Amino acid sequence: MAAGHFSIFAVEANVTAATSNYSLWRVLTLNGDDITSFWEMFLGITVWMVISYAFVYTVVALISMIMLRNHPWMFIYATSILGMAILGPATVGALTSASIALMFSSADKAISCWHCMMLGSVQTLAVMLSEFCSECGTVLPLPSAAPITITSIRNKLVYSSEKIYQKRVVDAKEGTLENPVVDKICDKCGHGTMSYTCRQTRSADEGQTVFYTCLKCNYNMVENA
Repeated sequence: MAAGHFSIFAVEANVTAATSNYSLWRVLTLNGDDITSFWEMFLGITVWMVISYAFVYTVVALISMIMLRNHPWMFIYATSILGMAILGPATVGALTSASIALMFSSADKAISCWHCMMLGSVQTLAVMLSEFCSECGTVLPLPSAAPITITSIRNKLVYSSEKIYQKRVVDAKEGTLENPVVDKICDKCGHGTMSYTCRQTRSADEGQTVFYTCLKCNYNMVENA
């Protein structure tokens, strides 16, 4: 038995091999032969990248349409996401697929249809990780245009969503914390009342720094206790 070396790739391309029976259907069904040509690699990787890319962005667009169904910008937002499902693979996706195919073809390496699927899906995964934003839910205010209806067994209550949204904003503003007030003369205007905050900027066994703010002129003073 002849000794060989382990490799995750298929056998190196043979320049004397017969004409390839390559087809996109074989690539999609993962039933094709090993791919050696640059254009075959490029098409195989790109097709799987387009499928995974379009699937992810279509799902995101549908979810956004459901979540923003009462928002006036819902169609604009969903249309932009669906547009990226086409624009992404046609630009950056095609370039990255070509660079990957060029790398393997230049090294005379053959890849299988499974490699095409993994390489195409990994590109989509990389885009998802790079474009993920945890603050997307706080970018747009979402006051519902339609009234909110609460239905029980016998009664039906209808509330104006705009008033509920405004009430939520007012409650948030009224809940702002205020600093305590102490009798202390302001060095600038001579006012006798100032608010203060204490911040421990030293070790636990040392004094603390007190920050005073005049309630009349907003002059700031610092005192090391």
